[in-house]
Amino acid sequence: IDPASGIALRKRLGIDESAFVFVSIGRLVPVKGFDILLKAFAEPGFRSKNTCLIVAGDGGERAGLESMAIGLGIADRVKFTGTLPDVRPVLSAGNAFVLASRNEGMGRVFVEAMAAGLPAIGTTVGGIPTLIAPDSTGWLTQPENPPALAAAMKEASSDRDRLKKMGKDASSFVFPEYDEETMIDRLAELYRDVLLRHEKNHV
Repeated sequence: IDPASGIALRKRLGIDESAFVFVSIGRLVPVKGFDILLKAFAEPGFRSKNTCLIVAGDGGERAGLESMAIGLGIADRVKFTGTLPDVRPVLSAGNAFVLASRNEGMGRVFVEAMAAGLPAIGTTVGGIPTLIAPDSTGWLTQPENPPALAAAMKEASSDRDRLKKMGKDASSFVFPEYDEETMIDRLAELYRDVLLRHEKNHV
């Protein structure tokens, strides 16, 4: 995390330093649920101008999502950055991470966000529930449910002191459980197991 780069990004996107910022990162494709996220962000609880959403990533849905933001009346508070060579400034600019996936594998982007000290809001699909501990490191909601997602986001933005503690807990959780060295060791162990089973089956 680099606070200076986060502040610089906020300035570049026209976001006030005091604003509460949700960040979301991923390919702009249907499975990632960015349409659900925009609908949630358009719920009445987010009508405050001091709450913003940064969407980092690109994909076939971008034009449609930008049009949706305009139609929902939230275009001034939703910032689409496109693909970035480095997501650290985005994570540094945020207060919480959110992704409304319809399906997800391990959820690597959640690991990255939590490692950066951001509490995470995600859906109960794929490997996400193994990463997020409700009320400790973030919030879990059902997929395809904008009101439920909005409620979690509203709760996250309502108590910054609690959120900071959750961010520390999130960072502590992913280290060393999901750090690079541990993941490499696990992958190597998996390969060894597969190779060993292969050898036994061909003896």
